Amino acid sequence: TGMLNLDAVYFDMGKARIQPNSQPYLNLIGAILVKYPKLRFEVGGHTDNKGKPATNLKLSQSRAEAVQAFLVQAHAELAGKIAAKGYGDTKSKATNKTADGRELNRRVEITVTNIDVLKEYTAKP
Repeated sequence: TGMLNLDAVYFDMGKARIQPNSQPYLNLIGAILVKYPKLRFEVGGHTDNKGKPATNLKLSQSRAEAVQAFLVQAHAELAGKIAAKGYGDTKSKATNKTADGRELNRRVEITVTNIDVLKEYTAKP
């Protein structure tokens, strides 16, 4: 599908600082992304709908940028291949009416932006 939900990336509440326990996971993700040099990626940050929309948008952008910076610092080959975009609460995956739904909506995803190139990697036997 060209999309990967980074379900083991954690931040302090209301902050964009990546928690140290997320770093080994991000190192692994970076190592995987490096194996596909033709692909371009977007790190998308998402929030639930609690708080002001402008604040959520800024937080989601800062978190996406933090993941982008970490990946590029850990894997210099990814420089220029990863963009960061904050979406705030505009792309919910679940209801914001429940705690479980809000938790699912607070996420970071990596999406392949040149999906046509992805077919080159998946077509090989």
